[in-house]
Amino acid sequence: MMGPCPPAGVQGCVQGGARHHGRASPPPSSGGCVSEGGVRALSNPIIAIVDDDAEVRGSLLSLMRSAGFDARGFDGAVAFLDSPARDQAACLVTDLHMPVMDGLALQAALRDAGNDLPIIIMTAFADPALSQRALEAGAAAFLCKPLDPEDLLTRVEAAVAGRDP
Repeated sequence: MMGPCPPAGVQGCVQGGARHHGRASPPPSSGGCVSEGGVRALSNPIIAIVDDDAEVRGSLLSLMRSAGFDARGFDGAVAFLDSPARDQAACLVTDLHMPVMDGLALQAALRDAGNDLPIIIMTAFADPALSQRALEAGAAAFLCKPLDPEDLLTRVEAAVAGRDP
């Protein structure tokens, strides 16, 4: 049964690793490559934001850019799949419920194409079965809206660096 996500901080809403409220390290900065935990990451990695809600998409783009990422927004899964960012992004943050193609279908399309891009799926509606399905298919995290900005940044940074948050 699907219903609204519980308030932030309620256990079970945020899944996919331990929840952190502060960022362990600053995001990569411009001017070359940085090494974090033995993983080499490009500076200013591209973070793709896929959400059909322009306001949410805009807020997430601003958040990612303020953290030093090169953020690119898409109003739907098809727009993302048709873009060069599909092969350039270091992490994908996508809404679950969207018209035409939802976040799980986007995740499956990427996996079927051999693209192992780290994916963070977000939704305004909690559904343990969908959360489990997304995580079993390799999602880095399954988050409920409203998102905790620091938690999201921590998870994006971890996904870009190839480690658990």
